[in-house]
Amino acid sequence: MLDGEDYRDLIPIVVEHEITEAWVDIMRNKERGKRWKNRTGRGDSHRIALLSEFALAHELGLADRYMVLIYKWAEKLYPSQRRAFIRENEDAYELARMMMEE
Repeated sequence: MLDGEDYRDLIPIVVEHEITEAWVDIMRNKERGKRWKNRTGRGDSHRIALLSEFALAHELGLADRYMVLIYKWAEKLYPSQRRAFIRENEDAYELARMMMEE
């Protein structure tokens, strides 16, 4: 519940992000052959996860509803964080939409 609205139908999309991000991190660790102490490059796994979550959102027909949740959640962030959060999600939304159209 956020602002009195139930968003449980979007849980699979959020889970998709977390699983994808963890999977990319695990595969990166595996390639390094040791415990990953240096977390540089994690931004890549986050961007891949964003794209994966929005691809699923579009596939399920929930992408616009998911963006409503993103905008509502952004209101809870500090202003200095809000714009970057919104922009990265809008960019992933558009890129996933274009990929789904191909």
